[in-house]
Amino acid sequence: MKLTILGSGTSTGVPEIGCTCPVCTSADPRDSRLRASALLHTDDAVILIDCGPDFRTQMLRASVYERIDGVLITHEHYDHVGGLDDLRPFCRFSEIPVYSDAEKKKRLRLLHSYENGRIKRLLQRVERKCYYKNLPKALDTYEPQNGFEQPLVDAMKRGLPFLTPARGIMQYAYDAYYSENPDFHPMYLQQQIRVVYDINDIVSEYLVDYYNSNSRETYDITPVTTCDLSSDTGELFRMDDYPERFFKWADKFINIIC
Repeated sequence: MKLTILGSGTSTGVPEIGCTCPVCTSADPRDSRLRASALLHTDDAVILIDCGPDFRTQMLRASVYERIDGVLITHEHYDHVGGLDDLRPFCRFSEIPVYSDAEKKKRLRLLHSYENGRIKRLLQRVERKCYYKNLPKALDTYEPQNGFEQPLVDAMKRGLPFLTPARGIMQYAYDAYYSENPDFHPMYLQQQIRVVYDINDIVSEYLVDYYNSNSRETYDITPVTTCDLSSDTGELFRMDDYPERFFKWADKFINIIC
């Protein structure tokens, strides 16, 4: 039996981009480490343990091109599965089974769907699709068919001003300690909405973990009447009331459709 360590670095690799610690700035080649992975040779099989985003580089470094009889995934974090697509050249020998427990397999399928599967195609289609040509005209000419449609159409007409503002609602985020160039920006609404609706989605869990691990300043939601002095400009920082007007309309609209 022979075990070859292909990588023993952290999830970001060593050296980490932008890090100035003694290890990451070291000239010692032992401090240059790819993401964790290993190749196990037994008498009758070759097993790859984890297949991270450095897999291609690891195979080229090790000058390995041989039949791989299976891949063992220890857990589904991206630094352990991000190189699965690069297994394709090795599939010329035979199909390569991937071994993991049922929950990990489910999450791997979800990650693949986001990367290059059904969810990605759905998001691309939504991004390309235009749902209306001229909504104001369509609302004006449409005749409500029943008592439910009438208040719905009226609410949609009242919401038209929110469709094409100078700054859309998704671009808003409140920063109680306003700065022109903060160390870390607060989460914008599209990120917050995604976290709320997909909190059981492993991709969103990773986003939340990443955000929480990198934030060093605290941001709070503040009312529009709050004015703070900007440390950069020395002038009063005033927020407009567009988000409040939008959510007041959205609350009524949601009550109608729900």
